[in-house]
Amino acid sequence: NRLNALGERLTRIGRLQDGEFDFEKPVAIGGAGPVEDMPRQELDIGLDQLDSQFNASGEQLAVLESLLFNRQLDMNSVPSREPVAAGYVTSSFGYRADPFRGGRALHKGMDFSARTGDAVLSVADGVISYAGRRAGYGNMVEVDHGNGYVT
Repeated sequence: NRLNALGERLTRIGRLQDGEFDFEKPVAIGGAGPVEDMPRQELDIGLDQLDSQFNASGEQLAVLESLLFNRQLDMNSVPSREPVAAGYVTSSFGYRADPFRGGRALHKGMDFSARTGDAVLSVADGVISYAGRRAGYGNMVEVDHGNGYVT
């Protein structure tokens, strides 16, 4: 049960599609041959080996789960989402005609269309490092995503 639950979590973390990996079904094994009883001592040895294999597999899967979880955390902290649910980019990062002073100027951000009252979303997981009014920006929220990413 513990390995099945861990396997299901890994399937979810790995974003495997439904049916691609099913822990409810046994692994298919080919071949058919005559079946005979196994001596009790041999069965006990086999069960002990199987128990050891289950424990080792459980430990390996737990390490894999931890690695995948950390990778997911890293991916979630990279700015990759848009800050508005319904909107579009009105001004990209880079040089543009300055709408305030005229001439060519470097725009160090991205502007998105939104209506007053629309929700503003974080573009990645992080910690709010500033919320308030800033000259040139107006009301703003600054989010530190770690690894040098701040939006």
